Amino acid sequence: MVLKITYHPNWHVAIDGGEVATYMVSPGYVGFDVPAGRHVIVAEYRSLPLKAALFWLGIATLVGLVVVQRRARLAAFRARLSGAHPEAS
Repeated sequence: MVLKITYHPNWHVAIDGGEVATYMVSPGYVGFDVPAGRHVIVAEYRSLPLKAALFWLGIATLVGLVVVQRRARLAAFRARLSGAHPEAS
């Protein structure tokens, strides 16, 4: 059987509850062997746990950049205020 979906080794196929090997038919197709008869076939993509960690690291980096940018703007604003009005400290 062939699935029209981009091949990746993280694709897992189970036939009647038992996992079967998948292979690349072409870069745009995932293939696997199915015995004759009626079967229940389940195909799922299982991403690695590392992807979730990388997602949260990206979010933390984005938040950190926003905080650093706001602090830099606030520091520049305070420097302009102190330069414009020396009596206000």
